[in-house]
Amino acid sequence: MSASGQGVLRPYLAVLRIAPIRHAMLVGALSRIPNFAISVLLTLHIVQRLDPRYSAAGLVAAVFTIAATISSPWRGHLLDTLGLRRTMLPSLVIVSICIALAPVMSYWWLLVVMVPLGLMSFPTFSVLRQVMVANAPDDLRRTAMSLDSVVVEFCYMAGPTLGVIAATRFDTRLALWIFGAAWVIGSAALIWLNPPITRTPAEPTPANVNPQEQAALDLAAGASRQAMAGSSPLTWLSPGLLALVAAVVGAGFVLGGTDLSTVAGLRTLGHPEAIGWQLAIWGLGSAIGGTIHGALPRPIPVVWLLALLGATTVPLALAGNLVSFAVLLGVTGLFCAPTLAASAELISRQVPERFLGQAMGWHGAALSAGVAVAPPLVGSIMDAHGWPAGFVLTGGLGAMAAAALLLVRTLRRLRLA
Repeated sequence: MSASGQGVLRPYLAVLRIAPIRHAMLVGALSRIPNFAISVLLTLHIVQRLDPRYSAAGLVAAVFTIAATISSPWRGHLLDTLGLRRTMLPSLVIVSICIALAPVMSYWWLLVVMVPLGLMSFPTFSVLRQVMVANAPDDLRRTAMSLDSVVVEFCYMAGPTLGVIAATRFDTRLALWIFGAAWVIGSAALIWLNPPITRTPAEPTPANVNPQEQAALDLAAGASRQAMAGSSPLTWLSPGLLALVAAVVGAGFVLGGTDLSTVAGLRTLGHPEAIGWQLAIWGLGSAIGGTIHGALPRPIPVVWLLALLGATTVPLALAGNLVSFAVLLGVTGLFCAPTLAASAELISRQVPERFLGQAMGWHGAALSAGVAVAPPLVGSIMDAHGWPAGFVLTGGLGAMAAAALLLVRTLRRLRLA
């Protein structure tokens, strides 16, 4: 391996030597892969068996994600106060019941069951981000967050691919039961592992980011960690953090809209069997982008990452075959993981440690909110104007959100000057 390749991998190897992080990532993948598979399986199950409209499938996804968005900060608070096991154990019961019933329900009953399923879904993604923050040294936090995003992308590559294969070989109801059971078992394994999600008193408080990094990362000036050490949750939800949360909502919209538009485009072009591996290429591009981002000596501002994510999504409307679809998905994927990793890292640096669960819950809620808004809106646009319009709307709104955030940041800096 070349010296440059070793330089890129060195911080990642250092993170993987930390046992709680290594074990949590491996066990977490057992929950994340079926979670991603269920997402695409539900879409296929609805349009093939219950209602052919993509807006109908989008509404089901929206109800689930809205419920998850509402519960995410509350579940984060429980993680802070009760710990991992006491927070997640009730989910084992509720999710198991919902997963058992959902595949045999009519469309409207399926819509109803998405509410408790979303409210009590396993907060695996927030938990694993907390594990990164609680166990990684301060100088490796960006690398740990990026590594987590890269692992998410590999799970995303595997999950939809396996889900589509199962949906084409088996009845979609059986496929949903199989992956639903796997989701429950993987989450139960994470509960059993019970990795540390808060720093112990013996550990030093992480040092502040150097000024240059903070200037590149931050969307707005905020109080220092020491000043916030005794603050309430309302205090750390500053204008700067709210702007960052808005950026995460925009990123979620782009991800949710791209996912649904890809499924619609490939089915319309007559290649439904390619959905899984095309989405895997999107995930591979994201994994490559996340790996590069985690090894950079300086972070890229979240607003620019969001702008690039939106701008590279729009050209997918021009894809006319599998090759062009794959290339364009790979390009826009380069900015997915970096956007999410950079935003999660910045939030973790600007809140007191004792509110970390709530902060990661707000990050997850913002991402879920964007994902929730996208499917019904993008689905209705595609129903009226065709699948290319879905990509135009998705990428266009993402780029517009970044432009608005950049304008807000510029005006704020001028006011402070």
